[in-house]
Amino acid sequence: MGGLTSLLLLLCVGVTLSSVLNLQKRIIGGGNCPDNQRKYHVKLINEVDLLECGGSLLKNNWILTAAHCWMWGMKAVVGVHPGTNKKTVVITAPPVMHGDDQNRIHDIMLLKLPPLDNLPKITPVDLPADCTKKPKPEDTVQVAGFGVTKTKGTTKERDLEGGEAKKLQCADIKLTDCTKLKNIMSTDELTSYNHFLCGETSKVDLSQGDSGGGVMVGNTIYGVFSFMGDAEEAHTEDVGFMDVCEYKKWIEATVAK
Repeated sequence: MGGLTSLLLLLCVGVTLSSVLNLQKRIIGGGNCPDNQRKYHVKLINEVDLLECGGSLLKNNWILTAAHCWMWGMKAVVGVHPGTNKKTVVITAPPVMHGDDQNRIHDIMLLKLPPLDNLPKITPVDLPADCTKKPKPEDTVQVAGFGVTKTKGTTKERDLEGGEAKKLQCADIKLTDCTKLKNIMSTDELTSYNHFLCGETSKVDLSQGDSGGGVMVGNTIYGVFSFMGDAEEAHTEDVGFMDVCEYKKWIEATVAK
């Protein structure tokens, strides 16, 4: 299936982009995020309060996340760190997804929080000021999420029933040049037109619950976790992050409304 119309039909019947890409999303090999970091991280849960994805709070109460995370009845949990007033709100506004000039939807999405006065006071992430200086292969970025944190026993098989982490997990990951991951995903139509960065997974990996989380350098967001080269085993293939610089103008125009 290709194109915006087909994808929206999938979304309407409850089939997300993760069904097309076979996405998994978890932090493996990380540790608890310090309480004073990543307060902008948003937990996205379904209508029965189960973890689905992560996101990052932008100005004017917009959340930047992955498009495949969308589902009707989704809730956003802001203020997830200890010492912050946690608030759970239902996303009622329709999602804003990036569509290109060929009507193809990309795996990046903006969600608008409702205008509630009692939302926690949280400093949002910064968009890149100068994309000519964005992280490049061999540079280190930080990822985070609430997904389960282990594999099954001594194997690399992903423990998809391990439940979510009790505390937000952070980990550093090194960017790669994407050659290997693009070869692995060469038959996937969606990744052929998405703009993404890549990260190695020799010691750190992501999986269920972490999709949509921000890829950060300091307080600046450069990527949104989207997919991985191997959905079955951890630490095997690289992972893909939507390249925020490639979508910066669209993000800025949307959140300015």
